[in-house]
Amino acid sequence: MKTGSMPAAEQADSYTTSGVISMIQGLHYKQVNGRDEPMLQNNKPNNKLNNKLNNKLNNKLNNKLNNKLNNKLNNKLDLKKRLFPMLLVLALLSGSVPGALPAAAETPDGNAASDTAATETPDGNAASETAAGEDTASLPQVGQVVKGFEAVETRDYPLMDATAVRFVHQKTGAELYYIANDDTNRVFDLTFFTETLDKTGLPHVFEHAVLSGSEKYPSTQLFFNLKHQTYNTYMNALTYSGYTTYPVASLSEAQLLKYADFYVDSCFHPIILKNEKIFRTEAWRYRLDNADAPLTIEGTVYTEMLGMRTLETNAFNNAVRAMFPGSKTCNEQGGDPDFIPDMTWEMLKDYHARYYHPSNCAAYLYGRFEDYAAFLELLDGYFSAYEKKEFSFTDSSYDPITEPVVLSLPFPLEQGSNTENASVIIYGFVCPGLRNDLEQELVINTMTDLFADGASGLQQSFRDALPYGTLESHIVTMGPEDAVTFIAKNVNPEDAEVFREIVDKAIADVAENGFPADQVDAVMASLETSALLTRESGDLVEDKILPIIEYKVYSGDPWNYLDYQDGLFQMDKWNAQGLYKKAVCDWLADSRTTALVTTWPEPGSREIKDAESAEKLAAVKEGMTEEEIAEIVASSNAAPETEDTSDMVAGLQAVTVESLPEDWKLYEVSDETGEDGIRHIDAAANIEDIGKVNLLLDTSGFGREDIHWLTLYTDLVTALETDSHSKGDLAGMISRYLYNYRILASAWQDGKDGVHPWLQLSWISMDDDLEEGYDLMREILFGTRFDDPVKILEQVRAIRAGMKSDIADDPEELMLNRAFARDSQRMRYNSFAQGLEYYEFLGRTQKQLQDEPEAVTTKLKEIQNRLNNRTNAVAMFAGNENSIALNRQLADSFLASLDARKIEQAEYDLPLPEMNEALVIDSSVQYNMLSASYRALGQNGHEGGMDVLAGLVTDVILTPLLRDQYGVYSPNCTVYISDDGGMFIYTYRDPNIAETFRVLDGLPEMIAGSGIDQETLDGYILKSYAYYAMPQGELSGAVNAAEAVLKGRPQDESVTSMRQLKQLNLEKLADYTGLLEKFSETGAVRTAGGAAAINAEAGRYDKILNPF
Repeated sequence: MKTGSMPAAEQADSYTTSGVISMIQGLHYKQVNGRDEPMLQNNKPNNKLNNKLNNKLNNKLNNKLNNKLNNKLNNKLDLKKRLFPMLLVLALLSGSVPGALPAAAETPDGNAASDTAATETPDGNAASETAAGEDTASLPQVGQVVKGFEAVETRDYPLMDATAVRFVHQKTGAELYYIANDDTNRVFDLTFFTETLDKTGLPHVFEHAVLSGSEKYPSTQLFFNLKHQTYNTYMNALTYSGYTTYPVASLSEAQLLKYADFYVDSCFHPIILKNEKIFRTEAWRYRLDNADAPLTIEGTVYTEMLGMRTLETNAFNNAVRAMFPGSKTCNEQGGDPDFIPDMTWEMLKDYHARYYHPSNCAAYLYGRFEDYAAFLELLDGYFSAYEKKEFSFTDSSYDPITEPVVLSLPFPLEQGSNTENASVIIYGFVCPGLRNDLEQELVINTMTDLFADGASGLQQSFRDALPYGTLESHIVTMGPEDAVTFIAKNVNPEDAEVFREIVDKAIADVAENGFPADQVDAVMASLETSALLTRESGDLVEDKILPIIEYKVYSGDPWNYLDYQDGLFQMDKWNAQGLYKKAVCDWLADSRTTALVTTWPEPGSREIKDAESAEKLAAVKEGMTEEEIAEIVASSNAAPETEDTSDMVAGLQAVTVESLPEDWKLYEVSDETGEDGIRHIDAAANIEDIGKVNLLLDTSGFGREDIHWLTLYTDLVTALETDSHSKGDLAGMISRYLYNYRILASAWQDGKDGVHPWLQLSWISMDDDLEEGYDLMREILFGTRFDDPVKILEQVRAIRAGMKSDIADDPEELMLNRAFARDSQRMRYNSFAQGLEYYEFLGRTQKQLQDEPEAVTTKLKEIQNRLNNRTNAVAMFAGNENSIALNRQLADSFLASLDARKIEQAEYDLPLPEMNEALVIDSSVQYNMLSASYRALGQNGHEGGMDVLAGLVTDVILTPLLRDQYGVYSPNCTVYISDDGGMFIYTYRDPNIAETFRVLDGLPEMIAGSGIDQETLDGYILKSYAYYAMPQGELSGAVNAAEAVLKGRPQDESVTSMRQLKQLNLEKLADYTGLLEKFSETGAVRTAGGAAAINAEAGRYDKILNPF
């Protein structure tokens, strides 16, 4: 399993933003709206397996792959996606539904084609009736030279309907990988192999600096301007352990070529080499508001890494240092805030000279190209200026462990922090020489998937012994040796030895018996479903491109990721052949090269550490001259420099607003209500043998006193045994039959203003497994046993610990729901059901389970019985006609087995959150928010032009003022698409509170003085439009079509926003900018952060919440 692999969940609320934000806790750094988002290491082993390169997936998979899942990009995305740390969007439910318009016919390239005169398309090309239908340009033969690059190898990639070609630049040896298929959401990427030489974060800071201007494009603001003013679907940069990568994506081939020129010039000729101010902005600088103020440190990367100081991140770093002492891997590639100030400008310039060379570079192209050679020609023009250079990376300071290592290390928290179930234990097995045995490496790799599976013997033993914790298993290949890790989260320090015994016993069991055949079959079935949905994923770069890059970097094998995917379908054979038994015996059993590392919270130590830092800075200030102090004060209070980048932006735009297509696919949707009162909504999709089930049971009869019990019920089912199966057996069956399942009690929008609470039961299934899926869902709902209060107590503790950890990682969703709950019945219900009130309910229930356990078990059984009711139920399904017919029978049978009782709709009097709130969490930085609902702004709901306003605010105000001047890691303005949402500004990892809100107070005046013209406005339109125009999977569109009918919304609702965007002019923009005055006047203030920072600003809030 990839380190950091996390299950995708569907997002309850969809909203637009000035950029796609993806927040995944971990240890890599990616710029998102100017911020490098952390990601856990996606490490997989090196696995060439040359003798198996040509093996296809099993026949069943191949047959289904040949019947393509999507209808060649006939459907388009309607909802811009934003990803929460707890709710990562799977594209299957994150859009609404397309509708075909008569204005233009869609060509195979996704462009509008005319039968008459040629017109400019979003590709920036002249499209005509003859040219529109041309296929992707012919791929080269091995040995053919194209623009200085020789094609040296090709590889089929069936899961992506692609052919991959590996090129080598003849002069420098630089590699280029072209993954050719029919996807019009195209990607260009440039990757450099970069070592982490020390703890200052050199590779990370330089990643920021690269996109701060180049010789050809000399502007520090241009990257952000391009991000918000051009036709892109992804613009980013990421720092990993061992490499730095620069991906960009667009629906326009011509636009992507211009981005490629910007990126390549920035990488090879960055102006950071001549402009020290960029270093001070991105890395670190001293700050003094006045001569008498305390000296502090700020900087974009510095603030970011302060925010990365979480217990989970520290736990991983502690384990790496224990497994690989002395290795460069032990240096945090993002930078340690204690050491970032040791970095100098000269060090950064030397770093570029050392690593940014074509011979140390690999480029990637993905998608459908009419002229891929243009990209090769561009790269050749840059690369040919260099001579070939040999690069060799050694790790001479690495001192391998030879005996077991046991460590217990504290993590500083503020006084009063809750430490129950808050520790992380990592048990690592270093495997010297494993990476030299490629076939064994692949077996070990897939073995971690089996260990991590919920039905594994390891997981069952872990749940029995430590039921409040969670367990993961990964292979780590970023270090000087491979390692296998077992990670226990939400546990306690005293659990370390128990955890080690559990893992050792599981290893011994596999060494003797292998894995149970039924477990392997279940895991493979889930993986097969996932493979069939590859083209459905909306996260093109992160789900499809970055894994290919990363696996290549760590293995040296360009096809490493493809081989891993192939290997997933060999797991049953390998298990039967005893390969897992052999691998465990060879690499894990009785190992002496292990590290057991516990990281535990230490309340009160953060205050000590902060005081030491303040004392150190005070000593630095004491040693400064008056002139030096005056210079820092002046620099700290200087207004940000403004740059006119309009000519550069215009020169880098390849698409016009007039050329944007409005094509939208309408799905055939049937909506019938039978005599039994059951409503069936079925959407026909052009796919084969797979579909999406979405059952809704009416919960409008559950009053306020029962909402939290209902939520607890949904959290407990699947975590407890049923009448027929143990938890372990249940986990295996869920993996086998309920792919991406969801059991959730929440309120849905019903029409424009209505709200209806439902219990949602959804999953994706192969047709062959559909009946078993219904049977299993029935067993989970009505066969779960609530008669063991001890087991229920264990789960309640685990749920509560997980909520605390998730909120501390990023409190945005919680803050947002509470803000809009004041004007939205739907969000008020969901905030109450799943937010802080639920957390407090869990605390009371935990005590009740100890004092009067029978009252809890009786109540849960009552909830279970009340849900056994089909009245007003809705059965939705998306699939082909045969699948729909099959599902109709099974859904009718499922619902017919339920009771039919009258439902009296409950009246809700749910608590109203305060207007201005602060939330105390364990954090070294703050998260600030200003928000206002559409109702408060005097609007009926979302309009397309508001997307542009959000991008304008982020680009013109938030980035230069909050990010560049005040060191905020990522400030963004966002608008919800749903009519019961609104507008909000969120500062992610913010060193300040007062300074941030002071800037936000001046929004109306600053926007009014921005003086943009129509040409500039068109750029913001292009960016906003790109999200609506992104291609989407066939099943995704059908699912959204069915949901649109349920909600009483038109399928092609997004076309309205698209047209509003295309019609936006300066006069209409003036109306939107007028909203900013109301926004500033009526906006609700929210902050989440450490107690000391919040208490210093206590007068700003109506209430300070401290539930943890």
